[in-house]
Order: sequence, then structure tokens, then C-alpha cells
Amino acid sequence: MAKVLIVDDERDYREQLEIILSHAGYQTRSAGTGREAIDIGARFRPDVLVADWMLKDAIHGLHVSAALRVVWASLRTILITGFASNDLRSEANKAGLYGFVEKPFELDEIVDAVRQAVEAPERAVTVPPVGVLEVDPTGSIVYANRRARELFLDIDAGVEAASLAAVFGEQSVPDLDAAIERWVVACPRSRRRLNWHLRSQSPRGSGTRLVVVLLPEDPHHLGNQLVQILLEIKDDQQKRWPFKGRVLAIDDDRLIRQLLHSVLEAAGAGGYVAETGAEAVRLLETDQGIRYVVIDYEMPGVDLPGLVQKMKSIRPELELIGNSATERRAEFHALGIDRFIFKPWRLGDLVAVLEQ
Repeated sequence: MAKVLIVDDERDYREQLEIILSHAGYQTRSAGTGREAIDIGARFRPDVLVADWMLKDAIHGLHVSAALRVVWASLRTILITGFASNDLRSEANKAGLYGFVEKPFELDEIVDAVRQAVEAPERAVTVPPVGVLEVDPTGSIVYANRRARELFLDIDAGVEAASLAAVFGEQSVPDLDAAIERWVVACPRSRRRLNWHLRSQSPRGSGTRLVVVLLPEDPHHLGNQLVQILLEIKDDQQKRWPFKGRVLAIDDDRLIRQLLHSVLEAAGAGGYVAETGAEAVRLLETDQGIRYVVIDYEMPGVDLPGLVQKMKSIRPELELIGNSATERRAEFHALGIDRFIFKPWRLGDLVAVLEQ
């Protein structure tokens, strides 16, 4: 029986999907936030993830998919969205998604999408070399992902190692509680000396915890964002988004959109980027959580006064911020926009202008 994890912050949607997929013969679990979805999914290890693109916490559907794919490489993801922009489709294709379902939808559409994902041949998607273990309170290994089993090939206990004691020796089991706060170095029993870097999360409701294993030379090492999301590691050095509400940045330059998207995501701002005014309007119409919009001045073919008027009519409470590589405060002021930042901007620039 194929397993399906449903992630949606709208309870009615979530419950309806769980009921109809259960009746269709699937084993189902559901979650209301990205964080809850990762904690459940890392242990449930679904065949198919049905996830809303933009959830109410800082972890969106693609985050959930990427984190769970590290744990369970054969995961197939269907993304639910109010509007699949060109940038979102591009990002989703890179992440190996199996499809989109756009809101509003009929429940039968979800059942058909799940069936097609289950029956489709598995796609080759590159997964970061991150070893993941699920460990119970006794130290028994409940699950080891593909990368962890590859690492086990070099230890005395081999790929069938069933406990931390078998991997490291009874007297040398690493302190997983210490690994919650920092990376620890552990040496498994092996014919040659090995150094593994371990990081752990605190035990969850099931009593098990996830443990990440990395080699010092792994390209995805200690600052890996996926590891931070998977284990819920807080980066105290990284500036966080201090306001409620999501950010939408409009810019016709693809490289700048990619940069802004990464900046907003890293800060937990739950941000969107849009290439055109029409995309921005669609996003505003479909996501009530957008509170701040950063508008580039130099966008060819865009009726900027008309765009500003349209966005204000959709959401009068929006905070609009002008953005340009040159001084354009006067032009934006004439449009009724009194906040301005120079391009390219950093998160601190945006926070500072909103706090003024």
C-alpha cells in the first residue's frame, strides 16, 4: 500500500484530502505546518508528498520536499499552489517534482495526481550526500537512509548495523544530547580511522530522533541549509525576518530574482519573486499572507502607476517599497510609495527601511 503525506495549513482541505485518499486505498498521514510535515515525514517516509506551496510557517512545500528527499530519496512530490509562476515551475523542475495542482481544485484531481505519481517511473534526482539515521531511545537504528548505508560499508558492523553500539562500540557511543547544540566528532569502529561529524535533534513525540552523519570532506557540510531545516537547527548568526507577513519582490532580471529568493528564504521571510506585474497580481490574489511588496522601477513594458493602483485595490494594507539602482525616491513618491531601497539590497536594508 502506497503511503501519502498531506501538508496543508487549511484544516478542511487537509482532512478532506486525507479521507478521500484513504478511501482510494492509500495509507495517509497529514500535517498542518512545514515543521510538523518534516518531523512526521522523516519517520513515515511517504511514497508521495502532497504539499501546499506556501505554508504559514517559514518552511514551504519545496522545503519539505527537499528535506524529506534527503531522508527518503524515492519521494515523489505534488505541489498545491494558487498560482504556479514561471520561477516556481523552474525551481520545482530542478527539485524533481512530479506535478502541480492549482487551487481551486476538485478532490478527484488530487487522487488522479497521486495515482500518476505512484505509477510513474522513478526520476533520477541528485540528492545531497547526507547520512540520516532514525534512532530510538535505546540507541537502536530504526532506519538508515541510502547515504548512511553507504557509510556503513566502511565500518566493521557493515551495512546491517542495527544500533549505535554496533557502529561505535559499547563504550564509545557519541553523546546525542550534546549533538543537539553542536557538531560532534565520532569515530566508528573500522579497519581504518574514520571521523564522522554528527548532529542530532531532540527526541520527538514518537521517542525517536534524527541523527545526521557527514564526512569532513563532504561538499554539503556543516552549514547545509537542508540539514538545518531537517533537524530544526537555529542559526543565531543569521539575521531573521522580524515581521509578520510574507514578502513579494518584483524584478524582471532572473539572476536578481534568484538572489532575492535565496535571501528571503534564508531569513525565514516566506518570500515570493515575480518576473512581471501580472505574476505579482496573481500572487496577491491567491495568497492573503503577502504583506510587503518590493517593486523594481526599471521593468520594460510595465505600466508602473497602473500596477501600483491594481495592487492597492487588491490589498489596501500592503506595504509597498520602491527599488531601483538609481535614485528614484521622487518618482515613487509620486506613485504614493514613500519607502525606497537601492538595488541590489540585502535583508538588513529592507528591515531598516520598514522599521523607520
